[in-house]
Amino acid sequence: MPLPALPLDMRVEKPEDYTLENEHLLARFDPLTCALVSLLDKRGGEELVAATRPADFRYILEDDLLGMTAWIVGRYMHDRPFAESARLLRHERGVLRQELAYEMTAGASRLTVTISLEAGSRRLDYAVECDWHEIGRKAQGVPRLSFRLPLTFACAGYQYDIPFGSITRSPLEHDVPANSWAFARRLGQGQASLQLVSRFGYGFRGVGDSLALTLLRSSYDPDPYPEVGLHAIQFAVCLADANAAPGELARAAFAVQHPFNVVSGSASQPAQTSFLTIESGSVVLSALKLPEDDPSGSSLLLRCYEMDGKDTQAVLRFSQRVKGAVLVDVHEQLIAGAPVPLVDGPRVSFPVGAYRIGTVKVEF
Repeated sequence: MPLPALPLDMRVEKPEDYTLENEHLLARFDPLTCALVSLLDKRGGEELVAATRPADFRYILEDDLLGMTAWIVGRYMHDRPFAESARLLRHERGVLRQELAYEMTAGASRLTVTISLEAGSRRLDYAVECDWHEIGRKAQGVPRLSFRLPLTFACAGYQYDIPFGSITRSPLEHDVPANSWAFARRLGQGQASLQLVSRFGYGFRGVGDSLALTLLRSSYDPDPYPEVGLHAIQFAVCLADANAAPGELARAAFAVQHPFNVVSGSASQPAQTSFLTIESGSVVLSALKLPEDDPSGSSLLLRCYEMDGKDTQAVLRFSQRVKGAVLVDVHEQLIAGAPVPLVDGPRVSFPVGAYRIGTVKVEF
């Protein structure tokens, strides 16, 4: 017979341990500011974030000298932590999920931050509710909220995802656009690195052995108050292999941007069946849609692209048998002389050239 749980003895005090931990990561947070002061890769035992350069939210004031503040990011005039202290809301360490939630107030604005770590996950998920009331004014500057992730290792460059591929840039003291992620390419030896993935924003900055993500900017022209009010912001700090291929990084970012959802209902398929799986090939799925000339649903069109710079054979597996498949162009027209995709039951395989787009029309 199991023993009943005993209540906590309120006479016994223990030091607070603001950590989140699973089999891959150990994250520690400052008890005063709740900034991330340590992120340990448990596989290699390497510290990726240090207390001397914590990862935190930053309040930045940009120079508006160049004007066009909605489009042009000015030089930094002020750069400081968003707040000097935080109010802890909860710290829970369950078997399947651990999380730390806190609130910070600075000026007229407030951040409510929830950081979570799932069992088996290689990433810290940040969910931020921001009540933003900072106003940009001509000749005074543009207030900005950023998240900065300083790293303990030297960076040779920074890789960003762009439409149908990725690009590696040298360190730059200004924002660059990316679809969803930035990755630190290490200089020298090391097993692990970090990837910063956004679910909503596109402005990243890689410089000074750190990654940064722009969350809000209070530009004042043409709209004088574009960001005032409540904002829901989500991003993730992901553990990655130091030599991770771009396709691997893209798939990790996809998991952040498109989290697993559960819908209750009855179905005839077993729970483990996936509608579509990329079984092999260094390709990333870009689109899944009905063909323009066949909206009946008897066929589907899939578009993917190769990111790793090598010719590959894409193998797709569906949840049902495939009747036939052909390769088409971006206008969904049959490509004359193109190889015929190989169909084997629920599998379809076809070649995709290095850095090229492959579009296949599948009939069921």
